[in-house]
Amino acid sequence: MTIHRRTPPDAAGLDALRERLRQHPIYGESLVSRDGRATAILVFFEKIDTHDFVKRNVSEKLAEIAREEAGVPVHVTGNPHIKAQLSRTIVSEFVVILPLVSVITALLCAVAFRSTRGVVVPLGALGMSLTWTLGAIGWVGTPLNLVSNIIPPLLITLGFAGAMHVMSEYYEALLHQTVNDRASNTAAIVRTLEEMGLAIFVNGMTTLLGFLSLCTSSVLAIRQFGFWSVVGVVAATLTSLIFIPALLVLLGAPSRLPRARTAGRIDRFAEQLGEFDIRNRRGIYLTTFAMLAVACYGMSRIEVSSSFVGSFISTSPIRQTFDALNEKMGGLTSFYVVVESDENEAFSRPTNLRELASLQAWLEAQPEVGSTASLADGVMLLNRAVQENDPAAFKIPDRAGEVKELLLFGGDELTDGFVDAKYRAANITVRSNVSGSAEIRALMQRLDVRLADLPQQPTRARPAIWSC
Repeated sequence: MTIHRRTPPDAAGLDALRERLRQHPIYGESLVSRDGRATAILVFFEKIDTHDFVKRNVSEKLAEIAREEAGVPVHVTGNPHIKAQLSRTIVSEFVVILPLVSVITALLCAVAFRSTRGVVVPLGALGMSLTWTLGAIGWVGTPLNLVSNIIPPLLITLGFAGAMHVMSEYYEALLHQTVNDRASNTAAIVRTLEEMGLAIFVNGMTTLLGFLSLCTSSVLAIRQFGFWSVVGVVAATLTSLIFIPALLVLLGAPSRLPRARTAGRIDRFAEQLGEFDIRNRRGIYLTTFAMLAVACYGMSRIEVSSSFVGSFISTSPIRQTFDALNEKMGGLTSFYVVVESDENEAFSRPTNLRELASLQAWLEAQPEVGSTASLADGVMLLNRAVQENDPAAFKIPDRAGEVKELLLFGGDELTDGFVDAKYRAANITVRSNVSGSAEIRALMQRLDVRLADLPQQPTRARPAIWSC
């Protein structure tokens, strides 16, 4: 629908245009902000996946063109743009977090074993298992997402435990026997596997089963996270039980041990800690049960909520742009309420259109809703237009024949997206000013109650199609 075919030449005309836009039920707060200082351009893409969108820098190119043409500040937001920025954030943080975790792991190994072997062997095992897992992900073509992005540091953490157990038990075996040739070194490694092999295997299998349970999730991202975590745990367990012992055999007996054969500070601390636990066992029991009770109460207060844009911190430009536009434009999160009837031409009847308008009024009264639009708005606009823009004519006509005449002569643009060809299903577009799933879920629960109060005709209604 065209509001004005030409830009008004004077200030009075511009003021009149601004007021018409502000009061427009479809464009007001949807394409123009409340204060009239911002407008939105909606861009719809044909078939293009996230990978191509990111690779071709589509949103950045659009923003650059808009800034050059408009000469004013331009902000870009929306689902494709946020996905592209999130993909870049994942990659940029990936190249920082992974080396950082590796450095911390190396420092811990250096402190624990104080030898080059004690650092290189565990890191080699971790690097191998991580390479196997990421290589498999790359060959299969599974993209990293917000959930699976944590797999690499998670595998380093899980694999580090197994590698440390093997190395620690190996050095412990060397402390209790003389190792001066390859045969005695091999015997120490065999003893290490006899002591720790079963424990590492069982630990790996229990961890594997935990991640395997995630593969039953209906959420694809969680299923992928569970599957590739299983692959990583298997790789980490195999390197701890096979690669590390084989490499220790290949390297031969170490020239020096990480600590003296006498008890060191860690041993003395462990002994003192054990004595403290025995002396104060009753107090420890009571404290543990008290903390358990507090934790159980805290579990009952857990709320499940997710927000796509909430993945960014509050100081992120993406988050700040979204929040600012969300406030100015009456909400950037949209969903649709589809109302259906079993009869053709049901939504050309004034009674059903008034029901749509009543449902819109209820939605707009909810704190989570910024604005709504439906076929009822378009019919009222047409009715006012044919009566020389009389404000009193902004209403649903009383007769079905009048509604059909309005839609016949001027309804092509208004019906697109708001009603099907047979007028059996009508759509209410709802703009919400919240993006968290908890707030949306609360709104949906109230909406379900309101939809149940609809009359028999129309017969069915449902919320549908989420987008950001």
